[in-house]
Amino acid sequence: MFGGLDRLEKLMVILSPEVIETHPEQCLRNLNKDSECRACEQACPLEAITLERYPEIDPDICSGCGICASVCPTGALELAKNSTLKMADLMAEMLAASEVKRVAFVCDKNRDRSAADTPVVIVPCLGRLNQPLLLAAASMGATDMWIDTSACAECEFKVSEKWIAEEAEKASSLLAGSGIELSISVGADLPESFSAEHVEEATRSDQVSRRGFLSTLVREAASGALVFSGRFDEDAEAAGVKHVPQNRVVLATALYNLEKQGAKGVTEASGLVAYPSIGPDCNVCADCVTFCPTGALSKVTKDGKTSIVLKVRDCVGCGLCEELCTQDAIKLGPPTEPVKPKAEVELVTYTLKVCDACGLEFGTFGDETVCRFCQKRKSIFGI
Repeated sequence: MFGGLDRLEKLMVILSPEVIETHPEQCLRNLNKDSECRACEQACPLEAITLERYPEIDPDICSGCGICASVCPTGALELAKNSTLKMADLMAEMLAASEVKRVAFVCDKNRDRSAADTPVVIVPCLGRLNQPLLLAAASMGATDMWIDTSACAECEFKVSEKWIAEEAEKASSLLAGSGIELSISVGADLPESFSAEHVEEATRSDQVSRRGFLSTLVREAASGALVFSGRFDEDAEAAGVKHVPQNRVVLATALYNLEKQGAKGVTEASGLVAYPSIGPDCNVCADCVTFCPTGALSKVTKDGKTSIVLKVRDCVGCGLCEELCTQDAIKLGPPTEPVKPKAEVELVTYTLKVCDACGLEFGTFGDETVCRFCQKRKSIFGI
C-alpha cells in the first residue's frame, strides 16, 4: 500500500541480512564452564549455530536474520553492520523527518503493506526486533506501532509469532506502568489507527528530538566501551574493559529519555530489569564483581567502607553471579520497588583489612584480623 516509494525514502529504514559477529569472551559458556545457556542455538531458526565452549556460526547456513543477536544476553553475538545502535540511529532520523509518528515494522516480504505516509522499518526478519528498539521508538515520540506478522506462518525463518508478541507485550507493560500511552499492535491485520481514515496524527508533546536521543546514545555507548558503529573499541578491548551489549546501551538510553518525559521508572512488572540481591551468607570474596561480563557489579570504597555496587542499566540478568557464588548468597530476581535506569545501588557493605597471617587484603563484616583462607588452613593443618 505504499504510494510512490521514491517519495518516501526518508520515511523508510531498509535493513538487509548481514554477517553476525561473535565475541567469545562475552559468552556465558566461555565465562563459566558449567553454564547451560543455549539461547542463541535454541533461537536460530536455521540451526546454523553450534555450541561447544562458545557459539560458532556456519556461514553457509546463516541467513543473517539477527535473531541470535536479539536473544544473546551478554553481546557475544551482534550484528556486524546494521547494529542495534545503528538501527536506533536510523529510526531517530526517520521519525524526525516524518510528521506522522506511527511506525510499522514489516519483513522484506511485506514491504508493500502499510498506510501511504507511515514511517516503515523493513527488516529481513521480525526476530531482529526486541524490547530496546521498541522502547527507543517510543522515546523518540512514536504514538503507535504495528508489527506485521502476516508472513511469519509460511516463512522459512520459522520465527515464532509468540516470541515477537512477548517482546512487544513486555515493552507495552513497561510503557503502561510508566504512564506512557502508546499502542503496540502485533498481527497480520492493519490496525485501525494505521488506516487512511486515521491519517491525521497528533504528535506527542514530550517526544525526544533525534539530536537529543542520539547524544544520549553516544554517551551511553562510550560508557560501555563501545564506539558508535557498535564494534568494540580496540583500545578498550585490549585493556580488558568489560563490554555492555548494544541492546543494553539502546535500552538504557530509551529508559533514560522516557524518564525525562515523565516515566515512573522501571517497575517489577516490566520484567526488563534483573536485580541481584546479596544475602547474609556472603563472604565478600567479590568473585561476582570479577566475573560480571558487563561490569554491572563493581567495588566502591568510600569513608573507609567498601560496597559492592549494582549499576542497574548494565545488568543484563545473565545469572552468572548467581551461578558462580560459592556461598549461594546471590539471588537474581526483579526489583521489589521502582528502580530508575540510571541508579547505582549498594548491595552489600563491608570493611577491607590486611590479614595478620598472610598480609593480603580481605573483606569482612566483623572484627576478624585473619582472612578466611588462613582461617581454613589453620583449621585443617593447625598452622
